[in-house]
Amino acid sequence: ITGLGTGPYCCGSGKPVFVTTLPDEVGMVNVTRGAENGFPTLLISWNAVPSGGGALITYTVWYSTSSGTATEPPSEASTMSGITGTSTTLGKLTQGTMYYIWVAADSLGGQGPYSTRVSMTTFEESDASAPTNVLASPLSGKVGIRVSWTAPNLLTGLPITGYSIQYKIRGSGMSYVTVTVGAGTTQRDITSLQSSTEYRIRVATIVS
Repeated sequence: ITGLGTGPYCCGSGKPVFVTTLPDEVGMVNVTRGAENGFPTLLISWNAVPSGGGALITYTVWYSTSSGTATEPPSEASTMSGITGTSTTLGKLTQGTMYYIWVAADSLGGQGPYSTRVSMTTFEESDASAPTNVLASPLSGKVGIRVSWTAPNLLTGLPITGYSIQYKIRGSGMSYVTVTVGAGTTQRDITSLQSSTEYRIRVATIVS
């Protein structure tokens, strides 16, 4: 622009230049522990970033046993790229190991900022083999207890053949009473107990 007016635009005949801005930062990265084929896994999920104008957005996940910084992975971090959804699973990880994770969105404009670092320690055999979410509640209409649990993810890959439920009166010197159930069962009613009495209950996995 001069005192004589506006000169011609660049690129001939006023042809515009196109550019795609960088995507937003990925938010709400979540990590869930699991196991598959005898190895620990980590399920990584996150919120989608806006794809302004319908631009294609993919994601890259970095993971490492080195902590890097809160907003950038270390140079030796492993990567999974070209992810079109908002989740992926990291497999064949090391038992009982802390992993640090970052996620970033990619578009035609390039890579967006790294997400804030999250971390999770993978299962060890000792905690992966035990049933989880063990619950116990009084039975309605009779003196007894209903025990339920969630099947574990075994790192050994061995098949579950059943569960052992043990119970005894809390604080007593009595031995545990043991009841076993099959592999397809995650609930058992225990009856013929003493009324108004507190019981201690534990559940273990039986493998072949």
